[in-house]
Amino acid sequence: MLELIPSFVTILFGVVALGLSLRAFERREQGLLIGAFALHLLAALAQVFITRDLYGYGDMLTYFREGGFVADRMREDFVAYAPDALRLIVQQETQNLGWLNSASPATATMYGLSSWLHYLTQGSLYATCLLVAIGSFFGKLVMFRAFRPLFPPHLHRRLIAGMMWMPSIVFWSSGLLKESIAIIGLGLATYGIIRLTDSTSSTPRAAVALGAGSVIVGLVKTYILGPFAIAAGAWYYWQRGLRLSGGRALSLRPLHFALAMALAMTAIIGIGELFPRYALTNLVDEASRLQEVGQRVTGGSTFALSDTAPTSSSGQLAMAPMAVITALARPFIFEANNLMALVSALEMSFILGLLLLALYRRGGHESWQVIMRSPPLVFTLIFVVLFALGVGLTTTNMGTLARYRMPMLPFYMLFIVALLPARPFATWPRTRQA
Repeated sequence: MLELIPSFVTILFGVVALGLSLRAFERREQGLLIGAFALHLLAALAQVFITRDLYGYGDMLTYFREGGFVADRMREDFVAYAPDALRLIVQQETQNLGWLNSASPATATMYGLSSWLHYLTQGSLYATCLLVAIGSFFGKLVMFRAFRPLFPPHLHRRLIAGMMWMPSIVFWSSGLLKESIAIIGLGLATYGIIRLTDSTSSTPRAAVALGAGSVIVGLVKTYILGPFAIAAGAWYYWQRGLRLSGGRALSLRPLHFALAMALAMTAIIGIGELFPRYALTNLVDEASRLQEVGQRVTGGSTFALSDTAPTSSSGQLAMAPMAVITALARPFIFEANNLMALVSALEMSFILGLLLLALYRRGGHESWQVIMRSPPLVFTLIFVVLFALGVGLTTTNMGTLARYRMPMLPFYMLFIVALLPARPFATWPRTRQA
């Protein structure tokens, strides 16, 4: 009963929010969105059962246990401990919880979020995961709503299925995990960057969405901001070039290229200043350190891209092709050694098959032309490749690989679905649909 009531209230809250949101979509899209919402709720329940009742350990349980300690203190003295819970979220020193300051910054954020979720749900892990799953669903919904006017109507249902129905996208965004929080921030940031490229949209609202989303992502998955900033700069670059040429051929000017790169580099340098662990000068050392840690751990799901962890930039770059392939296609079916790995392998084989089918149906030349005439596809391609490079280089376990790459998968699926149809795309600029 202690779990049932908070869970029911959480689901009711989500259903009401969904009902209000569906009015912005066509009837033929609403059924798929309702189905995606239901899948996220089921995945949240599965996350609790598998992590707590089946395995008995996991990051989610650690976050909830430590957050529960803070929540209990808040129930005893809210005025004294609530500020500390907020400080944890923004990775600041606490006054009464010094022992939590030794955690990694992103983990401290998760402790802070967990404390508030524990407090609001009266200690219900089911209700907490349901609330996170609802948040991640709406993060993807915001992302889809931003991309929706940029693609033909016949693609909209496929985009929903690709971005919100794939098993990994649903499952790994429906628990109390960093990836779940990151996808909420990515949805807001993507909405903001797309609206900022549209002269008819509200610039202040778009800027707020971009800023809020970037802060959320930066707190839990800082490394995502680098690929996102570079991809956003490329979007601006391609959009300006295509508008100048009337969409017929990319007409690029040095000024636009310099401005786009300056914006991207400013963002990357800013990330390094705020989060020194991810500064450009530390990226190679960080990748090498994570590879060494992974090589010391043995197990059925571990893997290594090389026998030793390279300590130079050239050594890391030499592994880049295999790292990207690993993040975008593995595990292969013959690498699956348990049920979870088999599901992941089947899913990635299906995605790889869709990509190859798209390239086959269009041909290499036409596929390239379609991408070059679509700033959204340039954005998703660059983001996916850079994200895959980072995850592929620093991950040494097939189980964590499926989870770590989840924030990239909605963009990857959008890219494939948009590339798959045989009918030609309209050229940029296109009239946005209401």
